[in-house]
Amino acid sequence: GIGFGTGRTGFQGGMTKDIGDVRSSGRVVLPADGTGSLCGVSVGDCSGLLHDSVTAECRGSSDETENGVGRGAAVLARSLRLADRMRMCAADRCFIAVGGRGAGFPSGPGCRLVG
Repeated sequence: GIGFGTGRTGFQGGMTKDIGDVRSSGRVVLPADGTGSLCGVSVGDCSGLLHDSVTAECRGSSDETENGVGRGAAVLARSLRLADRMRMCAADRCFIAVGGRGAGFPSGPGCRLVG
């Protein structure tokens, strides 16, 4: 007859043990960088790192840079004959979050507009 068993190789047994250790450690396993490496951090540290990355102080541009961009936009609008159909944008602050992970970084970092 046919017999079924739960026999495992040494490698499978080691993997099962490692998985159990990770699950019972109380730590969060995260990608360390774009190489596929992993690191374990406590739940509190993970929450702190996430908070810090979201609320990190951003570097602002100078008034001179802002005025230069505005002047360049005005020249472009006039040259394309769009100035009469455009209006000035609000002067509210906004931020661009630049980050990256994986194969495309740093040659192609991702970015997103933040409030």
